[in-house]
Amino acid sequence: MLKSESLIQLINSLTKQEKKEFSMYISNKPEKDYIFLFRLIDDKKISDPEELKQCFLKAKPTSSFNTVVIYLFDLLIEILTKLRTEQDICYSMSCCMPGCCMRNQCIRSASRY
Repeated sequence: MLKSESLIQLINSLTKQEKKEFSMYISNKPEKDYIFLFRLIDDKKISDPEELKQCFLKAKPTSSFNTVVIYLFDLLIEILTKLRTEQDICYSMSCCMPGCCMRNQCIRSASRY
């Protein structure tokens, strides 16, 4: 399986919460190639790797498609891992400390232990 196919599947399988996390991450960033690629897949619903590559290179002819695919894939995995880690902390802390699952409160509580 091509990395671009894996990226398309990953983006199409993201939940609303996961997409929100990614949106928050990119909210203060200038329009980068990886953000453009994400929007091609998510907004334009491009699911064919070859079509995706052609659309990307048409809009960004000086960019390296493969490099951007790898960067975006790795970034999404990093964001998803962080999100899961925070959720796991909240879950494990809720066993010990009822009412701890407010995101910031949970992380502050976890750092004390």
